[in-house]
Amino acid sequence: MGKKRRSLGFTQTRIEALVVANHVEASQGGLVYISGAGWVICNRPMTPDGQRPPSAIGVAVFLYVPWNDTNRPIGLTVRVEGADGEVVTASPKIPIPIGRPSDLPLGSAQYPAVAANLLVNFPKAGSYRIVAELDGSSEVRVWEFFVRDLPPQQAAA
Repeated sequence: MGKKRRSLGFTQTRIEALVVANHVEASQGGLVYISGAGWVICNRPMTPDGQRPPSAIGVAVFLYVPWNDTNRPIGLTVRVEGADGEVVTASPKIPIPIGRPSDLPLGSAQYPAVAANLLVNFPKAGSYRIVAELDGSSEVRVWEFFVRDLPPQQAAA
């Protein structure tokens, strides 16, 4: 007698995790390469003339997609907000194609990963947050962080 596949009981697509890093890349094989992950302070070096260059931020989002949510369009948006909730920058909607491979066991969930790299012009030092949100869902994940300006002499050290 064959083993019955045990369901985890989750019925909707959801965000499993959000990871903030200096840079992220997702491969065709489903792997995610993450460099400099987990920071909560974004040190922004100022140029000698007082300019504040844009900051590179990588965001990896890991999803859980149950069997019944496959073969339909899923979209994800990643945005950076200030402490007041104002959007500083946002990615275009990221389409996540979740097909159902013919050899996938009946009832199996899938765990796709998405990588987004943003170039952010923060208007000032202070508190910010990264928000990942699935379209048409209340599913949201947030990562709070602080932007700190470094004077030119500290940036060179």
